[in-house]
Amino acid sequence: MILLKKKNKKEKNIKILEKIFFRIKKKKFKKKTLIYEILDSLEILEFISEIEKKFKFKFKQEKINEKNFETLDTINNLIVDEKK
Repeated sequence: MILLKKKNKKEKNIKILEKIFFRIKKKKFKKKTLIYEILDSLEILEFISEIEKKFKFKFKQEKINEKNFETLDTINNLIVDEKK
């Protein structure tokens, strides 16, 4: 039961992240997309800002890097960690 809740939460977060990505880039997110390669620096700032607003938290400065912003899954992992 707990695993199912975590999976549902992850899927919900990913859908929210996809919507934020679409609003910024005006393109549908593709699974193999590396976020830091497709968004320019201003778009990344906007993306981070929108995520922080939607999920009601602030990323720690040291967490904002290519490794953590590689995919929507890695971003979701950050969100889950920050929300603990």
